[in-house]
Parts: sequence; C-alpha cells; structure tokens
Amino acid sequence: MKITFSMLLAFLLVAPGCNSSNSTKAASEERDNVRESLKQQRDEYIKMTRAMLDDVDQKLDGLDQRVSAMKGAAQTDFKNVIARLRDQRKIVADRLADMEKVNVESWTTMKQEVDSALEELERSYDQLGATYEHATAPPAKTRSR
Repeated sequence: MKITFSMLLAFLLVAPGCNSSNSTKAASEERDNVRESLKQQRDEYIKMTRAMLDDVDQKLDGLDQRVSAMKGAAQTDFKNVIARLRDQRKIVADRLADMEKVNVESWTTMKQEVDSALEELERSYDQLGATYEHATAPPAKTRSR
C-alpha cells in the first residue's frame, strides 16, 4: 500500500510538468495572435488617418485658391489662418509617424493623441469655413417697394 501511495504521489508530481509545455506553447500562440491583431488594427488606423490628412490637404489647397482672389487685410488674415491649419496638419502627421515607430502593443496609448490633434484640426478648419463664408457672403438684398 505504501508503494502504491508513493507511486501515485510521484505521478501527481510529474504529470503537471508534462502538460506545461503545451500550455506554454498555447500562451505563446495567443500572444502572437494578439500582437498580429494589434498590428492590423494599427495599420488600418494609420491608413485611415493618412486618407483624412490627404483630404485636409485638398481642402487647404482649395482654400489657397479662394484666398488668392481676396485683397488686403482679409487676404493676409486668411493666409495666416491657413498656415496655422497646415501647422496643425503637420502635428497630426508627426504624431502618426511616431505611432508607427512604437511597439505594436503600445500604439493604442498614442491613438488618443492623434485623435485629439485631428479633432483640433477639424475644429479649426470648420471655424475658418464659417468665418470665410460669413466674410465673403454677399450682402442681403432688401426689397424696396
């Protein structure tokens, strides 16, 4: 009986060790899958954000063309605002480039910075659009009777 108990105890001590290589392999595969998923998410986010920056570039080029038709102080003011928008756009692009350089597990922490800079750029563009429309709108016609 003592021998049977000793053999059972020895088996119970050895058996978990045999299974550990399988669980280590599974954990490694899981880690690889998570890393690949994060990389794919990051790459798609970068692609989407670059497309948004391309759209911003087109909008700014269009504003440059409109501003060239303006004269005097209004033209100077709008050129300055467009230059600030281009600076904001560069900040987004720089943060996006930084995001590409960090390891794939930590890109999500930088995503908030890029999102915030992009939102600020969009807000500034919208403000310029509203100001531009207001500044260039033809005066309202009054009806004379």
